[in-house]
Amino acid sequence: MSKIENREVNGPSNIGLFALEDISKDAIIMRESPFYSFGMENIRHYMMNENPTGNPVLDAEIRELQTKIGIANKKYHKKGASFREKYPAEARLLLDRMAAIISEKDFESEAKDVQAKWLALHDAHQDVRKDTTIGIFGLTSEKGKLLNGKIAHCRGFDESKQRYIVEYTKVSLENPEKILLKKENVKTVSGVFRSNAFPEGLFENRCRMNHACRPNTETLSVLVYNQRLGGSLVAKQPNECITIAKENIKAGDELTGCYISIGSGKSVDMRREELREKYRFDCQCESCCNELIEKM
Repeated sequence: MSKIENREVNGPSNIGLFALEDISKDAIIMRESPFYSFGMENIRHYMMNENPTGNPVLDAEIRELQTKIGIANKKYHKKGASFREKYPAEARLLLDRMAAIISEKDFESEAKDVQAKWLALHDAHQDVRKDTTIGIFGLTSEKGKLLNGKIAHCRGFDESKQRYIVEYTKVSLENPEKILLKKENVKTVSGVFRSNAFPEGLFENRCRMNHACRPNTETLSVLVYNQRLGGSLVAKQPNECITIAKENIKAGDELTGCYISIGSGKSVDMRREELREKYRFDCQCESCCNELIEKM
């Protein structure tokens, strides 16, 4: 892990991963297991049960989602998105909401250190809803700095102040305090998950890598790494992944990964549409900029 470190990229809201030393092509940069994973059993629990949470209101919403997701899945072959997504936009919205419910419920039962790692990651979506768990970040006043990183709950929205009503525990659970916060000072559990999750889950370091359509790193399962590079490594934990250099990387270079599948030869417009929908940014990587210039 001494090969890398976190650094700010264009401000504190964007943290990137940088090389501390020269790294040769195919060299292992890091081995890492997710600190949180969905797990297929967990997904089946929410998709198959009528009352997976025990909350009547939430379970009614889940039953509706189960039905709508089933219908959408049956017709996705006829639709699809311009960036060749497997599911059409209708189904993606439903799946995102189901993922939000699962991640928010799981977050409640995770240990404090896992919750802290979770909310330390970037939230591109900020899906702030009443009574959802949130994290407080980016406050600059003396009092505010003491609240940064604190886990709280959104209790509504003050229309007159145009601020979220956030309730946090100061000393005892019986006497929570309330403050008004701007949206930029709030991180949401589901928003962080949607913004950072890989198929294997959430990673403390891997999720810090910023995107490039032609990244200088690649992350593989231990099995695939051994098959491709002739290794004999044994996974230390379930879902452990190995990040390797795709090219020679110099000390001080930012490490990048690819957030989307581009094996199908997606155009710059397709890639940008997908990244805008899923991660809320316009890609300015070298590949996208060069392709846009060529189109002029």
